[in-house]
Amino acid sequence: MTSQTTTQVWHNSNAKGEARLLLLALAENCDHAGVCRMSGRHMRELTLQDGPTFSKALRELLALVEVVPAEDGNLRVVLPAKLNQTVPAEPNGKTARPVLGVAIEAPAPARPAVDPFASVRKPYPKNLVGLLLQAARVKMEPERPFYWHQREHSVDAAELVRIAGGSVDDAVSRLKRTAPEEGQTIKRLLQLRPMIESTRNRA
Repeated sequence: MTSQTTTQVWHNSNAKGEARLLLLALAENCDHAGVCRMSGRHMRELTLQDGPTFSKALRELLALVEVVPAEDGNLRVVLPAKLNQTVPAEPNGKTARPVLGVAIEAPAPARPAVDPFASVRKPYPKNLVGLLLQAARVKMEPERPFYWHQREHSVDAAELVRIAGGSVDDAVSRLKRTAPEEGQTIKRLLQLRPMIESTRNRA
């Protein structure tokens, strides 16, 4: 737990309601780099949020860019320091509170180059695991956005590629040829092994 990060949430966060509650839970359980390694399920249990409420709160935090996905698939709290914090603009174009006692005109916020909802709208991991899941038309669970980022799935993905002959392209191609049109639900990537082996036997 890092009290410094929690203090930043209390003083600097623009999140409200359930999103603020989730952010406080993340801050209480993050390391000194701001990374929280709790699972989505643990976060929901800690905040007493159901799936839809948790998903909505997470989307709000991503939109505010107060949390971002870390490289390892976890969440990083990225609240700015108070002195460098951007002052939100009011509808009339003036700052929500004066800067050094003076109300100044605030330019319209620029559209972010990166879609803050990308990790929620397109939940497939941007790695080998994601390639195989998408090829096999595996249905994603919005209430568990970080499930497929766990390390065990990367190990399974490497094993599927080995079964396909060591080529990622071959593994993806075999899964696409045998993937059900209506999609499918799995818990481990190795459940896709019969799909790869069946096409290998035909070849």
